[in-house]
Amino acid sequence: ATGLLTWYACEKETPDPPVGQTNKITFKEISVDSVSYRQAEISYSIENFNQNNVNSVGLCYNTSGEPTTDNNTVSLTSGSSGTKTIDNLSPDTEYHFRLYTEIGDVIVYSNEDNFSTNPLGTPAVSTGEITDTTATSAVCGGEVTEENGSDVTAKGVCWNKTGTPTDSDNKTNEGAGLGSFTSEMSGLTEGTTYYVRAYAINSVGTSYGEEKTFTTGTSVQADFSADQTA
Repeated sequence: ATGLLTWYACEKETPDPPVGQTNKITFKEISVDSVSYRQAEISYSIENFNQNNVNSVGLCYNTSGEPTTDNNTVSLTSGSSGTKTIDNLSPDTEYHFRLYTEIGDVIVYSNEDNFSTNPLGTPAVSTGEITDTTATSAVCGGEVTEENGSDVTAKGVCWNKTGTPTDSDNKTNEGAGLGSFTSEMSGLTEGTTYYVRAYAINSVGTSYGEEKTFTTGTSVQADFSADQTA
């Protein structure tokens, strides 16, 4: 939310300002620029910042509403305007925040705003092309393009003879994290149709790429028998 947000409520009566200064603090802008699973970036602009004896300025936030400096706080060091990233948030959680300034022993708060962090999800994974098919083996792979807030702990391909393979069937394990991978499926039966798809696992669950099929080759045995004549 962006707008003119002026707030005069204080924890005690504001003293008269020094000559040439004012106790009027106007929080001109508070906006949520971006939100991820555990972070949020906030833009702010404070009017009359330099006309006050400001001891400190920052963001305070909580999950219940009406946050104060007794809750979570982050200091703003860039003066009257800038952006600030709040870290170490919990996924899929609504947070309430507001700006504050300390002028002497008085705390002035802006109006309250809120945002919600992204919920965790299973990884995004795609199945690669099937190559190098023989009578007993084939090569396939895939790519993990998004972890969706939770680290990928295992990835590879899985296959069976009946369709819709899962990681409970035959599978490879090509390590953790994002990126592409290549797997060799071995110990296959010749002349058999197999179903294969890539998989990736994180703390939320298991995702699968699109299903593909292939058929192994057959061994060719030459017949060397011939009539033996003297």
